Amino acid sequence: MAGKRSVKNTIKESVSLNYKIQQFVGYADYFNRVPLFLTLQVANAGSETIEDVDVVIESSDGLILPFSKHLDALPFESSVEIATENIVSPLYLTEISEIAVSSLTLKVLHGKDVVCQEKAEVTVLPFDYWCGRGGNAALLSCFCRPKIAECLRVLSDAQEVLKKWGVSCEWKGYQEGDKNKIRQIVAAIYAVVKRQSVEKSAAEYNYNDPVPVGDISKILKNRVSTSFELALFLASCFECAGLYPVLTLGDKSVSVGAWLYDNCFADCVGDDTVLLQKYISGGINNIAMLDAEDVFAGKTVNYTVSEKHFSQKLESGYYDTVIDVRRCRLGRILPLPLKVKGIKGDELLAEEDT
Repeated sequence: MAGKRSVKNTIKESVSLNYKIQQFVGYADYFNRVPLFLTLQVANAGSETIEDVDVVIESSDGLILPFSKHLDALPFESSVEIATENIVSPLYLTEISEIAVSSLTLKVLHGKDVVCQEKAEVTVLPFDYWCGRGGNAALLSCFCRPKIAECLRVLSDAQEVLKKWGVSCEWKGYQEGDKNKIRQIVAAIYAVVKRQSVEKSAAEYNYNDPVPVGDISKILKNRVSTSFELALFLASCFECAGLYPVLTLGDKSVSVGAWLYDNCFADCVGDDTVLLQKYISGGINNIAMLDAEDVFAGKTVNYTVSEKHFSQKLESGYYDTVIDVRRCRLGRILPLPLKVKGIKGDELLAEEDT
């Protein structure tokens, strides 16, 4: 018995778990195949190979699907990376209604003996929540939904506005023409959304933290929105028009615009506001940006003035994060389905159903 305990203790002393876990997890992560564990390794610091090892991950609340990884051998003085794809329950992420902290237990078993155990925590977000700039900020592009019917309605009205300006448009994206024409398209979309007289919601958020995203498909119907939701709706309209939206955020500020030609930044998320200032300047004319606050009812501001307002705010340090939706799409970060109430409860509508 003493020898058996000695072997068990030796294994316990040799085996360790090393991991790095996401701070937040939500349906956007699951939908875009973002792994919960950035890394998970089981290590053997001993001088002998350990045979028949199992790595188990559990959670008491149902976040984690049953997970166990068997290793025939854990080589001596080495570590093994454990792949953990598809371990999060999509049903749990769809049904959770409030932000919650989930506790995870990570175990290494040798036979029936637990030879190593670690605890981990992750903040779980409801379906319609963005993790904020403190998490994977690029996932904001998931809430840019270009195929909702309201975007098509805006484009239909914008086409009439463009006709009055003597501009023809068939919504072919950057094939429509030069930068000046693309700016006119952006301005027409701005004008159509502005005349809906959307009232500004009193809700305010710190964009470093998780932020609720309301149903942007209901903005035109309800005529009320947060700045955050309105910026996402405008971004959705721009993308529906075949343009590449750009979102900018600060601690408590958000705005939106679009590339004026077929291009995107090198990264999904950046902080080079000096480069953005250069790109929106008259001499360069690469990107058109507007102040989302100007779109709300009660603001008698045309598109050109709104561009100036954005430039002034950018110079004053209102924004320090730039999210390029096109680059996110190239990175396979796709629009989330809409969550709606159905006969049998909550249902998810894919893009083609919206």
